[in-house]
Amino acid sequence: MTSYTIPDPFRIPLACIMKKTVWAYKNSAKIDIGSYQQCAIDLGDIQKHNSISDAEPTTGGTAEGVLIHELVEQFELQKSGVGPNDKAAKDARFNDDHQAGINAQNQVNGNTRLREKEQISEGNRVDFLHNNPYYYKYYRQKDNTILEERISAESKDMQINKKVIPE
Repeated sequence: MTSYTIPDPFRIPLACIMKKTVWAYKNSAKIDIGSYQQCAIDLGDIQKHNSISDAEPTTGGTAEGVLIHELVEQFELQKSGVGPNDKAAKDARFNDDHQAGINAQNQVNGNTRLREKEQISEGNRVDFLHNNPYYYKYYRQKDNTILEERISAESKDMQINKKVIPE
């Protein structure tokens, strides 16, 4: 088996979808998992998620689920024909493409990401002025519990904390 060393930091073309490039980074402080606007994915951040194949039960977001989410978002954006520098058109498409990414992520993870809870959660606003450099994701697990995922923002050393919360 061949072993490869990935330089840190690195930026390479991850994939060419419909003749447009998706950039891959490792542990970028400027890319939190993925950036729809910048057509970028941070593989270092994705690796910090638990894997479906881990001995522990799958909880919340998984590396596989996050990766498919980011790739589906980029695929939907790029097949739309929106130009790489057309910020307004990207903004207009984001909610639909993000939901397509969530739908794919749900299928891979076997749970349901609760986007509506994320949008109303007071804690989901990254607020550096008030010392809240985190954002939150919520998942309904197979056993019907709700799992909260707290993710540090804009950090080369992303931290992911998960806990079951009351409904």
